[in-house]
Amino acid sequence: MQVDVLMFELRKRKYWTPTVVACLVVFLLVSYTMAGEMTPERDTLHYIYSSIVQGFAAFVGILFVALVFMQQRGKELIGDALDEAVESASHLVGNIEGFWSKATMQTGVVFDALTKLKGFHDKRIVPPVDALSAHINDLRADGTPIYSAKDANDLVTSHLETIKNYRRAGTLVGRYVCECKALRKFTMDILTVAITMVALILLALGGLLSLDEFSDVPRLRSTVAIFAVWISAVMFTVSFFMLRNAFVANVEENPDQWFKETRLPDAESQLKTLIELGMRRMTSDTGSDKHTA
Repeated sequence: MQVDVLMFELRKRKYWTPTVVACLVVFLLVSYTMAGEMTPERDTLHYIYSSIVQGFAAFVGILFVALVFMQQRGKELIGDALDEAVESASHLVGNIEGFWSKATMQTGVVFDALTKLKGFHDKRIVPPVDALSAHINDLRADGTPIYSAKDANDLVTSHLETIKNYRRAGTLVGRYVCECKALRKFTMDILTVAITMVALILLALGGLLSLDEFSDVPRLRSTVAIFAVWISAVMFTVSFFMLRNAFVANVEENPDQWFKETRLPDAESQLKTLIELGMRRMTSDTGSDKHTA
């Protein structure tokens, strides 16, 4: 099972297994070396193994409680995000059709919303902004401007508001998609930790039950005990980082990433054009006022 944690994030996937195996070998060698200096009594080893089993069992219980809590919270967020996304998109593109599901990213409502938002960008944003940019300085036959200063400013403001609403609708749809992915990733991360902990519980129980088999080899018995402590400490540390990352990813807000997740056109060039037109009109109006004065 591949574990994606901070300590492995700079390594390629194909190096994860050799890295884990190398770490285990190093831990085992260090444990064997330390066992020569330590010879714990049988009762002490029983206490160590019992503590490990109890600690892992308690941690697994906490994990499943956290999983249930976060899944419930995630489902509520997903439902609210889908409602808000569909409502926002409907204001721009009209009725959104498709099967309604709040439990899967493959909902037809989201697909229809993204399709219509893409069409809205191509028809209601790009052509009007391009036309305004191309003809804002055109003159009539008598030499008067086609667009008065007020009309031009009103059009620029209107198009900016349209782009703002378009990006907001896309961001809300992207939020729904990201919330679904975050919940799925969180569930897999926490289940990975839980399954690993259950496996270690079984190994610790096996070590506890077979402890008497090593009674004639104190060094080997000590090696197994020290190695179990090493693995326990490492797994708790790794689990902490995994769960921390999962919780942070599940609650993190990132509107820019939400919009990118939809792969909708960002209308950035049209936005820059409108801002430049607005600045140009303001400069022109200021110059005209000074000239009149």
